[in-house]
Amino acid sequence: MHLFYVLLGQIFLQFVYGHDTYRAAVVEYAPKLTASTPEARVMDNVHKYVEFIEEAATKKRVDIILFAENGLTGMDIDTEHIDDMSTEVPDPTLFLSPCSSPSNYSEALVVLSCTAQMHKLYVVVNLIERFVHNSSQKFYYNTNIVFDRRGVVISRFRKINLFFEDYITPGNDIATFKSDFGVTFGMFICNDILFKYPSLEILADNRITDILYSVAWFSEIPFLGALSVQHGYAITNGVNLLASGHARPSFYNGGSGIYLANGSVANVYISGTPISKMLIADVHKGHRRSSPGSCQSAVSLSNNHKDVTRDISGFNTIKENMVNYTFKSLDITQSEIFESLCSTKDSCCSINITSKRTNFDLNYVYKLAVFKGGRYIATDTIGSRSCGLIACLNHDNDSCGKRNSNRLSGIIFEKIVLKGTFQNIRDGQDRPATLNYNLEPIGDYTFCKKEINKDAVEIILSITKPQTDLLTFGIFGRDFNSDNKGTGVFE
Repeated sequence: MHLFYVLLGQIFLQFVYGHDTYRAAVVEYAPKLTASTPEARVMDNVHKYVEFIEEAATKKRVDIILFAENGLTGMDIDTEHIDDMSTEVPDPTLFLSPCSSPSNYSEALVVLSCTAQMHKLYVVVNLIERFVHNSSQKFYYNTNIVFDRRGVVISRFRKINLFFEDYITPGNDIATFKSDFGVTFGMFICNDILFKYPSLEILADNRITDILYSVAWFSEIPFLGALSVQHGYAITNGVNLLASGHARPSFYNGGSGIYLANGSVANVYISGTPISKMLIADVHKGHRRSSPGSCQSAVSLSNNHKDVTRDISGFNTIKENMVNYTFKSLDITQSEIFESLCSTKDSCCSINITSKRTNFDLNYVYKLAVFKGGRYIATDTIGSRSCGLIACLNHDNDSCGKRNSNRLSGIIFEKIVLKGTFQNIRDGQDRPATLNYNLEPIGDYTFCKKEINKDAVEIILSITKPQTDLLTFGIFGRDFNSDNKGTGVFE
């Protein structure tokens, strides 16, 4: 009998390793928040997770499913009841299954473990972890945990870069794991994507080709829309990124996607209505990340995953404080435009546009904008540099980053070549930042970065097909050495 199970296991491994893709699911999730007690709220959402896991396993043959940040609890955490909404988590190095030791763990953890075991797929959930030190000290973490197909907790990541989470202790460690289908994953949560540790340092391990990203992102226009940030990270670093977003569009939250290492957008979803939706895609294994200095290409979302009927009007966005930007208005009545401007002597932006007017009803104004300096993210300041074509409601600079209730109309961009020339910093990263009216990243462009000399780099973003409905076509960069140095323009 023992030999039979050994052979069965070998057949299973040969099956999963023999395929050049795995099937992934991410859930855009709107939590249920009507329960009368904190414990009941968590369990209401656990039961919804179970439904998604069962569907993913039995109907979709999914290998791994990812859930959103704060999906079990909602965003508004009453710290007086945090013990009721949190759970202890087994140390992943012990390879324990809560399903096998139900008396030691919360009901939520046990149910999720047993469901992963029953349906034999990897399940990644975000939760509030309660950690008790020396039987008296309690710490709470914003944590992602991974159940393998046996329901065993095999990995744990504690969010490092917090976002208005005073009740949470920041984590310290990078987390990775290798799946039985041959892919090595890394993980991080929400705001971590903007910081070197962990989002870039995790990639020092060359085995990591895929990233799991649970998020409750606050979308900010023009450069930090949720899906734009996700796609920008994936295309710049040449990794597969699975992103599961918390759907609360009236409070700026939402946006999920599956992005491939070759620049393709396999599946994305964002909506003005707070609903839950599972996205599924077959993800290619083992793509090597792009080498520094090469060009990456973005590929349009396939028609199979486009949803032209969605209403995005109910999705509220934050307008970036752009008081420190330098702007130049663009005369879109001209069929060809070339303009340039600088924020500082070593941070300049130029653009070459060829366009075609479709009518005389232009309902947006377009400007070129550039910035180098410090800005706020939550209560911290970070170093950033931005360059882009952005849509504005009118000629007032303060209207840039605001959205009209109607779609952009009146123009087709046939050619856009955006060039940023920046200081050659060793401790930073520049990423494409693109958004259309649906708050989705655009496809069909190339993103190239090359070193001009030891002091300067040139970044070129160019469309490869005509574009309409553009809110943002730009570059968002991070200068990690300028973190925590205040706000304003840095010379």
